[in-house]
Amino acid sequence: MDGGDILINLSERRDDRMTGKKKLSEAAEIPGETEHMFSKEQLIASDRFRNRRDLVKALLDTGELYTVKAAEENIQNYMKGKVK
Repeated sequence: MDGGDILINLSERRDDRMTGKKKLSEAAEIPGETEHMFSKEQLIASDRFRNRRDLVKALLDTGELYTVKAAEENIQNYMKGKVK
C-alpha cells in the first residue's frame, strides 16, 4: 500500500464520520467514539422509530451502522424533500 492508498482510506473514514454511518467491519476501528452506533435492523426494532419504521427501512442501508442522530437526520432530510 502506498501513500495514495492511505490518503484515500483516511478521507473515506472522514466522510463516513461526517454522515454518521460506518460499515459494520469499521465499527471497532475508531477509538474514542462516544455515540452509540446501531444497525438498520436495531433501529427498526426500537421503540423510538416505531412510527417511522417504513422510512427507516427505505432510507438506511443494510450492513451500515448509524447513530440515532444520523438516522433522524436522514428521515428529516427526506421529509423536507420536494414533491415532483
